[in-house]
Amino acid sequence: MIDSTLDLNKFSAALTCRDGIWFSPSASPVSYPHEIRDLIFQIEDSSFWFRHRNCCIGEAIRNYPPAGVLLELGGGNGCVSKYLQDNQIGVVLLEPDIAGIRNARERGVKNLICSTYKDARFNGHSLPAIGLFDVLEHIEDDLGFLRDVKNTLMPGGRVYITSPAHNFLWADADDYGKHFRRYALGSLSSILGKAGFEAEYGTYLFSLLPTPILLLRALPYAIGIRGRWSVERARKEYMHDRGLAQSLLRYFGHLECALIKHRKRIPFGSSCLVIGRAVSA
Repeated sequence: MIDSTLDLNKFSAALTCRDGIWFSPSASPVSYPHEIRDLIFQIEDSSFWFRHRNCCIGEAIRNYPPAGVLLELGGGNGCVSKYLQDNQIGVVLLEPDIAGIRNARERGVKNLICSTYKDARFNGHSLPAIGLFDVLEHIEDDLGFLRDVKNTLMPGGRVYITSPAHNFLWADADDYGKHFRRYALGSLSSILGKAGFEAEYGTYLFSLLPTPILLLRALPYAIGIRGRWSVERARKEYMHDRGLAQSLLRYFGHLECALIKHRKRIPFGSSCLVIGRAVSA
């Protein structure tokens, strides 16, 4: 259940609460385009892509529930955290950008930490679960980071990950978003194993999107005929929610959520979803 008065000092003695937001003693710089954060805040609640990802994450977490509160790392404006909170999954949002934290509070997210993961100084083996929703691709040393995450989790604690899939779908948005890579399910499960996790479940998401992404984004980008990614272009692509294409996306989106609910795997898609359980060395 949701605890709107959660004492986060049981996870880190370094955090202090001011005006309902927890802060770390230091604030390391992060590299993330603020205009993306602002754009995403405008479109998250009405975009099929964000709604569908939330549905898939929620079904997966219900199948493999955390043994306590879930800490969402780098959760931006709180779109996923609010969805989980509304579905009675205890969640804490950690986001280093105070503007993102304020957006999340406006959205109604209860438990908020303004900090980087490193600056928060979480106690070793203290957290029941961690969510990394389209975060890992932004981290250069993903293996080292996952090892740190594992050392923060309780024995048997879970990590929930979504990420963009397939390097052949690389396009201008990946460059603009400062991604280091896209993943395949095999590579993501492999790196989880090296970091000390057992991959309990994995599936692709957005099964209809690889072909249009390849034809309309990746190939034009690769041969230099697609212009640079822009906020205005992204607004048009994410906000377009009418017509046959969107009807098909919604239909297949319902099917994908149903498959995940029944622990089935989707064989291909433009995003990955993986759940790992921390195992003893």
